[in-house]
Amino acid sequence: MVWRIKSIIPVAILTVLCLCCMLRGGETAVISIDFSNEWLKVALVKPGVPMEIVLNKESKRKTAAIVALRDSERLFGEPASSVAVKYPKKAYQFLQFLIGLHYDNPLVKKYREWFPYYDIRKDGQRGNGFLIMT
Repeated sequence: MVWRIKSIIPVAILTVLCLCCMLRGGETAVISIDFSNEWLKVALVKPGVPMEIVLNKESKRKTAAIVALRDSERLFGEPASSVAVKYPKKAYQFLQFLIGLHYDNPLVKKYREWFPYYDIRKDGQRGNGFLIMT
């Protein structure tokens, strides 16, 4: 009996949240995130307002999809692009090419040719490639 009550509680909470959202349906907004290989874009749709592209800190509509690790600091976007010019080993870009691919895949081989300074190793259990960030 106790396990049935425990399994009903999450369903009840979800139902109440859905009902609250339906009652306040005119006030909701939808966000869309386009995370491509080179750029990141965010769009926002609100009732009564046409779709708009959200601006980043630099007042641009698209942000570079690059991450840099430097001096115990994580940088993303334009600051990370600046780091990539001086310290290419510290900036990681085009990581979407590696997601879900086996280490022996030709795209992983091409990625290793493009970025020879990245340490990409083979996972012993799954055979996927993974990136060692230093």
